[in-house]
Amino acid sequence: MPNKNGTQTISTEKQFAVVYRNASPLQSIFKSNKQSKIHGKIILAISAAVALAIAGGYFAWNAFHYENTDDALVEGHVMPLCPRVNGRIKSVYVYEGQLVHAGEAIVTMDPEEFKIAEVLAQLNLSEALSTTASPRHDPNVQTATSEVARRELQLAEAELNFSHTVICSPVTGIVGKSRVEVGQNVTIGQDLVDVLPLDDVWVTANFKETQLEKMRVGQTVKIKVDAYDREYTGKIQRIAGASGARFSLLPPENATGNYVKVVQRIPVRIALDPGQDSDHLLRQGMSVTPKVELQ
Repeated sequence: MPNKNGTQTISTEKQFAVVYRNASPLQSIFKSNKQSKIHGKIILAISAAVALAIAGGYFAWNAFHYENTDDALVEGHVMPLCPRVNGRIKSVYVYEGQLVHAGEAIVTMDPEEFKIAEVLAQLNLSEALSTTASPRHDPNVQTATSEVARRELQLAEAELNFSHTVICSPVTGIVGKSRVEVGQNVTIGQDLVDVLPLDDVWVTANFKETQLEKMRVGQTVKIKVDAYDREYTGKIQRIAGASGARFSLLPPENATGNYVKVVQRIPVRIALDPGQDSDHLLRQGMSVTPKVELQ
């Protein structure tokens, strides 16, 4: 439009358009990068929300359908082998950690005095039989018969004691603690060697009392063993009749006035399904994490 001096001026809109068209390329790039950052933040926020929703759903599902605990371990029987006669140790055939089979000799005791007792019992029995068969034997038949029976029992006892000089493993397992040495004098009932069976192990899980509401005998359990990258399966076999505190050396006495409420733990025994430990990898004391499928 012409001004007072007769020259034409460019309108503000047109000037802005010209400036915009002549803007630096860096300004366009800056604007594009800003839009990209905003778009990326939106995508990140949506992804985080989806991840949180999935995680929340997973934890909610587990809370209603499973119960687990990390206060659990593998347990089994410990069989102490003890002598049934007094004597001196002659040989020890095993060492701690060794695999032994059922019927395998573990320890032998000096059999000399037991063999002498057996031979003496045999001679006494032979003498009693000879006396009974002699025509000049005691006319009291009942007395003679009783003497023979007594000698027979003495011989059986001597033979039994002689057989007890060899101590064998009753099961297939791993030798645990050995407390015997060659030349040691031992007595009846003294613990010599512990054998831990491999075929009879289970899991004891100490669940909180607040977790037992929906737990029942027979429910399926998935067991993760810390030592192996492997999952075992089993079933709840039984739930203990009291918390572990009741079986401690000093059980709590709540009537003393210093009672503090603490969530108790109840031992739950979990039996492995048949064939789960066919390779005998589980050892007593291993830490496990059982996961009970609630019904």
